[in-house]
Amino acid sequence: GDSSGGGFDAQCAEVEGKLAQLRDVNDAMGGVLSGGNSPRGHVLGRHRDILRELTTEFRRVRGTRSSARDQLLGGRGVGSVHGGGMDMHHGGLSAAEEAAALLGDRASLQGSTANVDAIIGQARNVANALNEQRGTFSAISGKLQGLTSAFPAIHNVVNSIRRKRSRDTIVLACVVCTCTLFVVGYWLAK
Repeated sequence: GDSSGGGFDAQCAEVEGKLAQLRDVNDAMGGVLSGGNSPRGHVLGRHRDILRELTTEFRRVRGTRSSARDQLLGGRGVGSVHGGGMDMHHGGLSAAEEAAALLGDRASLQGSTANVDAIIGQARNVANALNEQRGTFSAISGKLQGLTSAFPAIHNVVNSIRRKRSRDTIVLACVVCTCTLFVVGYWLAK
């Protein structure tokens, strides 16, 4: 292999590592979030869209570089090398064209890496904020439990809310079950 190919391969490995890290952070955020309709759920969706875009761009750049390299290597097998350059009569790239293409790809990869780093930072901030919210809600729940045990009136109100919620859930389940049975019965009668 040539030294530019090794550098490119190292950069590709670094970008793939960053994309994998971003994918892991998105998965961790998805594990913290429950329900996709919250604003944070939309943020997670946007982060996943950005990951998909960056992955697609990375694959495009890597494919472009690989096809240019294959064309160059294919041209070397047919053409002759003069003074380190390609014989342009056989369709190969000149050294200057190859260098320009490699520099453009390198800049694109570095930009993608910087974008991935920024997105990983944002995702970590969101995950930290969600963990802080979880802690806050746990503390509030603990204080509410303390209040309900200290004041029987509050305890009775909380219990009545729980009973009503349970009753509503049972009634809703019965209605859904009844409707489902009617639909199935109607379907079988047809």
